[in-house]
Amino acid sequence: MHADRKRLSASLKIFLLFFISFLLHSLFNILVNESPKVVIDEGLYTNIARSLAWRGELAFRGQPVNYPYLLYPFLLVPLYWLNRSVGGDIYRIIQVFNTLLITSSVFPAYCFARDFTRDVKKSFTSAFIVAIMPDMLMGGYEMTESLLWPLSLWMVFFCYRFFSSGKLQYGLFTALLTGLMFATKPGAVAAGAVMLLAHCILSVKTDKKKIKASLLSCATLLLIVGMVYGIFLLFFGQQESLLGLYTKQTEEWKAADILVALEAFFLLLFLFVFACGGLYGIFPLTHFSDYEGNKRPFILSFLFGIVAVIIGTSVFVVPYKWIGKLGYLPLHLRYCSMFVPFMYIFSVDLEPNPKYAKRLIIGLSVFIAMSLFPGARAGFVDGKTGMIDSITIAAFQNTLTLNGDITGWILTILVILCTAFFIYQLSG
Repeated sequence: MHADRKRLSASLKIFLLFFISFLLHSLFNILVNESPKVVIDEGLYTNIARSLAWRGELAFRGQPVNYPYLLYPFLLVPLYWLNRSVGGDIYRIIQVFNTLLITSSVFPAYCFARDFTRDVKKSFTSAFIVAIMPDMLMGGYEMTESLLWPLSLWMVFFCYRFFSSGKLQYGLFTALLTGLMFATKPGAVAAGAVMLLAHCILSVKTDKKKIKASLLSCATLLLIVGMVYGIFLLFFGQQESLLGLYTKQTEEWKAADILVALEAFFLLLFLFVFACGGLYGIFPLTHFSDYEGNKRPFILSFLFGIVAVIIGTSVFVVPYKWIGKLGYLPLHLRYCSMFVPFMYIFSVDLEPNPKYAKRLIIGLSVFIAMSLFPGARAGFVDGKTGMIDSITIAAFQNTLTLNGDITGWILTILVILCTAFFIYQLSG
């Protein structure tokens, strides 16, 4: 009876946190964002959803467009139907819908922390961290991140259960969610795909009984990826697009592109660590041997998944948005920012230890400071896209933007020094 009452109390707290977070973020988005911003992402999703709802066509302002990743626009179609029936401001309706989607991320954050730490207080704290992250304000924009956030967190939750139990259903759920992430933003497939592949490799070496579940899960992911393109070709066909949306600026790589990709990789890696609060970004590795044996493979696979996302962003996104000089890059760490809370969960999972506690408090303070002052999490963006391509999409609002080689390298050096300091503190 007592245990049931505690579970009920915890559930009520999470729903209350979700409700309050949803209301506050909705209110903020409605007051601050009066209309879509002039960026290609919002224009693309808005026009595709409208054309699908009104004419059943895949078009951008009446012109055909090839874009197979249609999960998010399809979710907006019923909102356009509703708007046509009852009227109202469609942008406000989408804002509330997006805020509802992204705020729901508190549920998988709580569920994962509960499974990983077996501690209700730590679980609620992790959900609270997700709720207060400035990235939650992405709900005020017509961006796929509103859907990608909850999908990503649920994917990691089921992936951890797959690693822990080896049960096929959790592997299939991981594959399904990874596939849905792919249908939302194609690059998002990297993290889940790498983690499933890692599970498959580890199963061969440690437990051959689980290899069948691993192979079936990987095959399911491949099937879903194929279905995304198959459904696109079946219903819309390979049409000649009159628009150059998301096309490469150059057909072939140049030597300078390799240098840009390398710089972007190291900057993204350092800044991801920095966005975690510095300490939390390196804690799982510096204390890797202190974790329970069954958790180590998952943590290592998770970190490899993050590195895969960073590599993909560095190679396929950054070079084609480079404007001509190093340190002046529109980095897209928002593709990884939804994974930041997991680093906190990994760090607080270790057994209570005085030397851990002091250092974790320092890390949490850094993280909170960066969340309260979004400018600390922005930079390497030009003025035209500063509201979209900040380092962790910090609150989608005007933040301190750092332009040019000098300021870019200054921030890079500071991040490296901070990381070195944290490593020194941990090793002491």
